Amino acid sequence: MSPDEFFVGMFCLVIALITWGSWYLGTVQVSGLVSPLAVRLPVYLAPLLAAGGLWMVLRTLASWDVRESPLYLAFYLVFGAAWVGITTRIQRLFGLYARDDVAERGNLGAGLAVGGAVLGATACYAGANIGDEINDERLMDRSLFIQMTSRQRAPTMGIPHRHLQSRATAEDLIHDGGESPTRRAGNRAASQ
Repeated sequence: MSPDEFFVGMFCLVIALITWGSWYLGTVQVSGLVSPLAVRLPVYLAPLLAAGGLWMVLRTLASWDVRESPLYLAFYLVFGAAWVGITTRIQRLFGLYARDDVAERGNLGAGLAVGGAVLGATACYAGANIGDEINDERLMDRSLFIQMTSRQRAPTMGIPHRHLQSRATAEDLIHDGGESPTRRAGNRAASQ
């Protein structure tokens, strides 16, 4: 880990401790007589579930250098905690207050919204960290995914098996205007 990464990691650790410390401290300080634990549960559990989900994504789907290094795994977890912690501050611009709405007013709907926003922000961060560098196999997977999710999907039953196993290279995608062999096969099958 470079000195720059170490500095960023320490800065993110401080941000994460401040944002999540105030998150939990703000909701715990309000009396339990005002709102029951069942109402506060989404606010308490969402960050823990988000951290667990982020760890699973980083451990299984992130780049190989993150998956294989406990130091980088911790770095990206801390960075994610800081990033999602900052988004909890931004939630206030949209009227979502964990302390005011959930802890003080006992609003379960607000608790679910606040917890869902935390999980959604974590999903965005986790999704941005999925994958290795681009290689031929990943280009094939992505082109097949784009084909299956585009509006003009080709019926997969009409694509010969040998075309599904062809591999798109970066040169194929550049020279063919971004169209992979799989997409060409799908377009041919759809036009017949």
